[in-house]
Amino acid sequence: MQPCMSMARRALASVHHLHSCYIFAMFRRLVAWKYLVSVAVVFGCAVFVSHQYWRIRQQCSKKCDTSLTSSFSPSSSAESFGKCQQDAERRLPRWYRLFWWPEGVTAWAILLTLLAIGEQTHQTRRAADISEQVLVSQFRPRVIVRKVDLRVPDPDKPSISPQHFVLEFVLINTGETPAAICDWEVNFEWIPSPPPANLILSQKIKAFRLAAGERKQMDIPIPDDGGFPAGFYFLEETLAGGKSQTVYPVCSGTIIYADGNGTKRRTGFTRAWNVKEARFTASSDPEYEYQD
Repeated sequence: MQPCMSMARRALASVHHLHSCYIFAMFRRLVAWKYLVSVAVVFGCAVFVSHQYWRIRQQCSKKCDTSLTSSFSPSSSAESFGKCQQDAERRLPRWYRLFWWPEGVTAWAILLTLLAIGEQTHQTRRAADISEQVLVSQFRPRVIVRKVDLRVPDPDKPSISPQHFVLEFVLINTGETPAAICDWEVNFEWIPSPPPANLILSQKIKAFRLAAGERKQMDIPIPDDGGFPAGFYFLEETLAGGKSQTVYPVCSGTIIYADGNGTKRRTGFTRAWNVKEARFTASSDPEYEYQD
């Protein structure tokens, strides 16, 4: 069942990767068309403005030719041509200067080149981000509860400092990418027993990070003032008489962690302490013992 789930997750990640690549390719095509249209518009405007200036020169040239025929003075004809062209250019719309050759067209070429470079840089960064997101989705973190144990003090062993019951947890990130573990809570209680008298301990664990393959052990001392030591030793004496265990110290919690994309997942655990075996046993109910 587990290999099938793993294959399904990898197939889903591959489909997501192909979909992301297709969207990115379409977006690049749209960007390319945008710049092609911009270049075509600038080129068309430049041709149009050049044609208008050409018409002005032609009209002024005809006027000067007529003036030259009547006055027989080449210098006055050249001055008349220059004045005619300047007057005509003043009457043209000012935006014509933006597309005049070579100053206007050169400025537009530089501007479009800079915009294209900026867009290409942005798309390269975007492609890198998408690739990283796909990589994190495919090679996700996976936090498991490797071990839950109860360290029971030995009354026959001499000790200078007072001994306490201690809950011991071992978490491992068996995934390929880091896991950001959020604040979570550990509950230790007697089951079956009516709340709130059943609660032995409720401990909040602060957020931390687990690198890929990293192992973290946490120890939680159980306070003596809650009556747990007396109840635990009474349970041991009762079972020593041959009775079967009907009350269990149960440790449970839900670990919430996020991957690099911010996707949150949960790992739930519920372990009951078996006095005869002196260890915690995991619940067989998938609602209490699970990994997303």
